[in-house]
Amino acid sequence: MALTVEQLEILGAALADVYQQLERAAIADIARRLRKTERLTETAELMAEALQQKGYSPIAIQRQVMRELNANSYFQQEIAANTLAYKHTLQKQIDAAKESARRIGREVVQEAGNLAFRNDLSMWAQGAKPVKGSAFERLIQATKKALTADLLNLTRTTGFQLPTGAMVSARNAYTRALNLALVKTTSGAYSYRQAIAEAVRELAASGLRTVDYASGVSRQLDTAARNAVMTASAQLAGQITMDNVEQTGVDYVEVSSHWGARTGEGHANHAAWQGKIYRIHGSDEKYGNLERETGYPSDPAGLCGYNCRHTFSPFWPGISEPTQWPKEPEPKEYGGRSYTYYQATQAQRRREREIRALKREADGVKAAGLTQQARQLEGRIRSMTEEYEDFSAAMEIRPKNERLWVCEGLQNARNSAKIDMRGGSVATIRQPIEQRNTGKGNPSAMLHFDRPLNNRQAKLLAQLPEYDSRAVVRKHDVNMHDLSALTAQTGVEYAMFTRKGERMVIRGNTSMTNIDEQAAREMAAVGWRWSGHTHPGTYINVKTASPGDYAILNAFGQKYSVICDAAGRFEVFGGD
Repeated sequence: MALTVEQLEILGAALADVYQQLERAAIADIARRLRKTERLTETAELMAEALQQKGYSPIAIQRQVMRELNANSYFQQEIAANTLAYKHTLQKQIDAAKESARRIGREVVQEAGNLAFRNDLSMWAQGAKPVKGSAFERLIQATKKALTADLLNLTRTTGFQLPTGAMVSARNAYTRALNLALVKTTSGAYSYRQAIAEAVRELAASGLRTVDYASGVSRQLDTAARNAVMTASAQLAGQITMDNVEQTGVDYVEVSSHWGARTGEGHANHAAWQGKIYRIHGSDEKYGNLERETGYPSDPAGLCGYNCRHTFSPFWPGISEPTQWPKEPEPKEYGGRSYTYYQATQAQRRREREIRALKREADGVKAAGLTQQARQLEGRIRSMTEEYEDFSAAMEIRPKNERLWVCEGLQNARNSAKIDMRGGSVATIRQPIEQRNTGKGNPSAMLHFDRPLNNRQAKLLAQLPEYDSRAVVRKHDVNMHDLSALTAQTGVEYAMFTRKGERMVIRGNTSMTNIDEQAAREMAAVGWRWSGHTHPGTYINVKTASPGDYAILNAFGQKYSVICDAAGRFEVFGGD
């Protein structure tokens, strides 16, 4: 299989950070300039307060105060200078984002191509293996060129969406925010600081968006970039597989399947064609035609089309065994409501958008010097992040913490794009800096290049010196990727259990951890859930669940858990 869903998610996240930084910088710059104007509006604020006390109506107050402000030449000069400086700074920020996007996009495409070829190569055990040739390089270069053009287009029509649904261009956003603040202040209903906070909140709620004026549809810029990269990577992976298929004469492929696949009409109904085997040229009594059934490669609504996470791999009838795809989970309860898997993923996306918006707002009010509002927002961010993780745990969906991240600068975005996903590692964008830059703590790098644990993992291992050692740590301090690293280092199993904001890690031996069915029931009774465990080794069947694994899963009353190998690759096991 060319690229896994997890790999596509990670590749997509690499470029989102560049646009989040642009968005964050624009909002913060507007907030700073609004605060800079405060001393110029003090007289207006006092005048509005005096007129309000005399019984003037809000409209009359606003008319009188704005007349005074417009007559103040010094005020007008300052505003003009601020506006010009804002537009100049914004253009520099956009130019820097374009350059970063161009360069990082090319790196990500190269990574996606190499990764897809490596993954794809593993499927050719039954026949002659394909080789990289000039066609591979042509596909890489064509994808780089197309993705660069798509990313540049995103920044040509950027703006913020107003509560009314109308758009204001990014270039005019400062002027609009200033006018909003002045209108609120001169009405006597708001102090200028309250008006600044309101203007920042409006910008943050929208986020920087890219607009398709032909359709009138706008999308958040980081989300549009994420989708563009995922689409380009999936299409490249499909083209590499098809090139390999043509090299070796294979005429059948198996299409992947994932939970929550979209439904719709025709080829847009991904749930209808996923997880099946198709013939490339023509059809027969057993297998339908790939293009006719899935739309690949002609229909952008079908397989490997826009934002599609499906891939396909070669299949040899009579030799290959069809993949037994796990059944989609039954609906789950949270907060008195039942969620299907698809509904749960959409609720997860909504929470991620809300948290990112709060982070943008916090950045803005900090830049404006509004420390009390910033503290309040930080408290809300912590609370909503905890609720997001609780919801994800209840739905048994991996919390996508990389989607909550508003990055801390373009350099971090560059570092984030250097992804080591050999063999489909579950590494995320938010790895420790030492891991991203040195290979420390990366299970695959530890196995292949003898790299050590990172500092955090080494501290955890120190708490687990022998068989059946147990350590309880904060939830944020350990994940399944870390357990794979520990297994790569020691050659033994580790199991992880989660309860609210904490996690327990238990060290096993080369074949088991010391948890039987009775112990599992007792742990479940006090709120622990089995997040997953590792199996030493990297051979093809190492991630296969044993009967004992299923017995423990049933004792916990769970339908699913995860097994990771020593390289960080994972499989979900469970179901009926």
